[in-house]
Amino acid sequence: MDDADAIFFPRCNAIHMMFMRFPIDALFIDSQGRVVKIYKDLKPWRFAVSWSASQVLELPAGRASHYGVKRGGYVQINFTNCD
Repeated sequence: MDDADAIFFPRCNAIHMMFMRFPIDALFIDSQGRVVKIYKDLKPWRFAVSWSASQVLELPAGRASHYGVKRGGYVQINFTNCD
């Protein structure tokens, strides 16, 4: 992943890192756009879940801290440059 890349999973509250080769930050977001759980530097071959989440945003490792994302904060996702 490049620093500006992200992967969005709607209708999702759990992810796995099977066969991944690098760590990521995973933001678990509820239906209102509120961050309910953050997994920072999630390593390959791990699982992550948040039962209260309804969507997940995967970012390059370190990006959650870089952007100042905190649990309880809100995320707005704009889909641009989606090739």
